[in-house]
Parts: sequence; structure tokens; C-alpha cells
Amino acid sequence: MDANAIFSLLLLCSVTELCVLASPEGNDSQQQHYPQNVYHDIGLTRNTIVTAQFECYQKIMKNDKHNKIGPVCNRTWDGWLCWEDTEAGFTTNQHCPDYFQDFDTAEMASKVCSETGDWFLHPESNRTWTNYTKCTAYTSAGRVTAMNLYYLVLIGHGLSLTSLFFSLGIFFHFKTWDGWLCWEDTEAGFTTNQHCPDYFQDFDTAEMASKVCSETGDWFLHPESNRTWTNYTKCTAYTSAGRVTAMNLYYLVLIGHGLSLTSLFFSLGIFFHFKSLSCQRITLHKNLFFSFVLNSVITIIWLTAVANNQGLVQSNPVSMITNNQGLVQSNPVSCKVIMFIHLYLFGCNYFWMLCEGIYLHTLIVVAVFAEKQLLMWYYLLGWGFPLIPALIHAIARSYYYNDNCWISSNTSLLYIIHGPICAALLVNLFFLLNIVRVLITKLKVTHQAESSLYMKAVRATLILVPLLGIQFVLFPYKPQGRVALEIYDYIMNILMHYQGLLVATIFCFFNGEVQGVLRRHWNQQRIQFGSNFAHADVFRSASYVASSLTEVHRCYSIDGHTEHMNGKNSYHDIETVTPIILRSENLFA
Repeated sequence: MDANAIFSLLLLCSVTELCVLASPEGNDSQQQHYPQNVYHDIGLTRNTIVTAQFECYQKIMKNDKHNKIGPVCNRTWDGWLCWEDTEAGFTTNQHCPDYFQDFDTAEMASKVCSETGDWFLHPESNRTWTNYTKCTAYTSAGRVTAMNLYYLVLIGHGLSLTSLFFSLGIFFHFKTWDGWLCWEDTEAGFTTNQHCPDYFQDFDTAEMASKVCSETGDWFLHPESNRTWTNYTKCTAYTSAGRVTAMNLYYLVLIGHGLSLTSLFFSLGIFFHFKSLSCQRITLHKNLFFSFVLNSVITIIWLTAVANNQGLVQSNPVSMITNNQGLVQSNPVSCKVIMFIHLYLFGCNYFWMLCEGIYLHTLIVVAVFAEKQLLMWYYLLGWGFPLIPALIHAIARSYYYNDNCWISSNTSLLYIIHGPICAALLVNLFFLLNIVRVLITKLKVTHQAESSLYMKAVRATLILVPLLGIQFVLFPYKPQGRVALEIYDYIMNILMHYQGLLVATIFCFFNGEVQGVLRRHWNQQRIQFGSNFAHADVFRSASYVASSLTEVHRCYSIDGHTEHMNGKNSYHDIETVTPIILRSENLFA
């Protein structure tokens, strides 16, 4: 057997002995079963005492005559032992009883018979007294000796362990524990590496910690502290860069919502200013835009008032943007209310998109609803229904995962919010694909211009639905690599926080009807404030014609056939009036 095996065996024996000594069961064999059978032992002791008392009383009742001369202390029972008749002036002795664990039966208890023939009375209690002090004297001293031996054994094994560890360190080339990691054998002049531990949030486990073994076979000593040192600097290098990335994402989100609010307000201004755009579909657009406005406002409030509030957040607040981490010190109700409103408005965005799809599907596919639709049901679906999952989530979160400010995303309760949203996206996609199928069929059969205009309206919604729902497709596939994760965070934040800008751009700025209205308004203003004031009558005529065209070409004929002209004469009128406008503009070219 080699030296390593011998030292390992000795080390194992010492550790085992220490475990035995440290356990309460190994301290005293008499105490091994005492805690479990304490009531049983007390009962046995009482029975033994009662039996001895009964036997003593039987002896007393016999009144045996004795041959002793002079006064005699009569036979008596003192509660533990039976004392025989004793002549006056003598002391009687007998072994200590075995009723108690701390009584030493090898010692003697004594009882004094005074000169008058009476048992000795204790001066304090003035009652007959038996001297049992020697019964526990040795056990008290024995406890001190036992404790001394106990600590002596512990010290011995501690010294043994110290020497054995030191010896094993020599034989195993100084395998060591630095406080965080265990470092294996390393040859002199080499550097060993292993992954950073996951004890701390700011440690990147993908990075490597290193420890240097010098040429002399000793672990590297830090020049300042002169103590063995492990290089953990790389473990936090990436987290420092991650904070920079988090700050970039933080400002990226704020800019996104700022641009969204600007574009949405501008779009709503266009819809409310130009009365020629007033129709049911534009009303749905207005509600959709307003839901995105409220969502952007509540998100900005959340980021600036809660996430970026150093009085509330313990760690870097912007980390909540990327992974919803950040421990809120206080837990005010207001931040939970903000989160509730945010989740409610988040659902409103997608259900108003569903309203857009249902409206188009009802208008185009379901011919029986060709009349003007009742918008009350759309209001209930867009503003009312998202309140249900938001309330259910709030109640469930308060009972089952009531974390501070409901920041954490590590809970399946979020499916209460995301589930209905995904269902709305799928239903909307089904409606839009069915609409496209119907329109393509009509185009093949009739080649009507009205179907082409419908297709343009559907195309905008059909583009938006996948763009607004792609985040739910990408969410489960979060990559692990550093670069891939950073790219993923940027893509997800752009998709999530630039939706308002995307909706305003597709539904308003890229809308052909809106562009036509703005173009006509610009031409009208340019004509009115032109430099040639001599042709005032012609300007008024052109203005009148442009206004007439605006009233005729109302809502790009999608709702025209259901409201004013039933979609039949509008295109003929457009073709008739357009050359007049062109000729009027050519006069001032």
C-alpha cells in the first residue's frame, strides 16, 4: 500500500471518529435510548421506589425486638432507602440507590442517629435528613473529566486532520480550495483554468477563471497581498460590457416609444382633421392607434418611474429590459397597478388588430352583413375582453407568484396573458388568409377594380399580423451564446417597442387614401397661397373641384358601397373629375 492510500485511510478514520464524537448518540451509551424511552424509564423508577417502600413498611410493622442497649433510632423510610434500627450516637451507611443515572451506586449514603435516639434533623429545614451528597459527587467530577477527555480527543483528531491534509497536499501537488473553486493538481510552470462559478448574478459562467502554479511548485502569490490568488477578472468582464448593452437597449426602447408616440399622434391628427377619412374602418384604426399610444405611455412611465428609480431598484434597472431581472427593494402597490395596466393595454393592441381582421372578413366574405356594422361589439372585444385575462393574471399572481412589482418573467402565469394574444393572432391570420382567398377568386372571375382596392386594404393588415406576432415565435428560442444573445435582445426589443411606429406607418403613412388626401390638401394650399393672385377665380374653381373629389372618393371605396354611394358610381366619378384637376394644375405649371 502506497503512502497516499495510507494517508487517505487515516484521514477517513479521523473524520469518522469526529462524526461519532460530534453525534449525541456517541457521547454516552446510557443516553442512547433515553430520549426515546424517557417516560418508560420514569415509570420503572417509580415502581422500584414503591416496591422498596412497601418492603420497608412491612419491616416496620413487624416491630422486631432488638438486643441493643440504650436509645435507638427506629427503622424508617426516607423516600429512597429503608434504614434499619440504629443505636444512638452512631451513623449507618448503605450503597446509593440506582434510581437515577447520575447516582453512583459504588458510593455510600449515610444517616445519623443522634445521642437522644432521634434521626438527625437538617438545621435549615428542621426535618430528618439523609446524606446523599456522595452519591453525585463523583459523577460531577466525572463529568468534568469526561469533558476534558472529550475536548482532548477532538484536539487530537483536529491535529491529526491538519497534519494529514498537509501531507496529502504535498503528495497531491498542492491541490487546493481557494474559497470559490477547487483546483486540481497542476504542474510547476503551468496555468490551470476552469469555468467561473454561478454563485453570483454578475459572474459569466461561460468565461474562465485561472490559477498559476509557479516554477517552484507553489501557487501564485499576489504581489500586493502576498497571498495565493486566483484570477477571476474575466468572470465579470462580460457583465461590465453587458451593462453597456443594457443601457443601449434602455435608450433604444425609450426612443422606440418616443417615435411611436410621435407617429401615432400625427396619424390620429390626420384621421381627426380630414373628415373625408371618416368611416368605420378608420374608426377602428383610431382605436388601434389609441391603444398603442396608451401602451407606449404606460411603458415609458414604467421604465422611468419604476425601472430607473434607484430608490426602488436594488440592481441595475435597465437589466429588466433584457431579462426582467432586478430586485425591487420596496414593493409598493402602485408598481403592481402599473404592471396590470401595462399587461391590459398590451392585450388591447392585439385584440384591436383582431377587430381589424374581423371587420374586413365581415365586410368582404360574409355578404349577409353588407349593411353598416355595429361598432359596439368591436369596442367590447378591443377594450373589454383584454381586461379578463389581465384580472385573472393579477389575482393568480398575488396568490401564487407574488414577487416584487411582478417583474419576474420566470412564471408560467404569464401564459394567462400570452395565450389569448396568440389565439387572437391565429384567428386573425385565418380571417386574413380566407379574405385573400376570396379576393383572388373574385379577381380571376370578374377583374373588378373594387376587388383590387380591397386587396390593398387586406395586404396592410396581413403584413402587420406576422410582424406583431413574430416575437411570440422567437421568444422560446432564446440563444445561449454571448453574441447571439445580444443580437436576439436587440431584435426582440425592436419588434416589441417599435410596434406603434410600424402600425402608424403601414396603416396611415403608406395608406394610399391618406396619401391622396394629403396630396390634394397640399396642392390646394399651394394653389391658394400661390404667387399669382390674378387668377383668383380659377383658384376657387380648382379648390371646389378638389373638395368635390375628396367627398366622392370617400374611404377608398371600401366602406363607400355600404354608406353613401354603395361603391358603384364612385370610380366613374373619379375618372371623370381627375382630368379636370390635371387641366387646372397645368394652367399654373
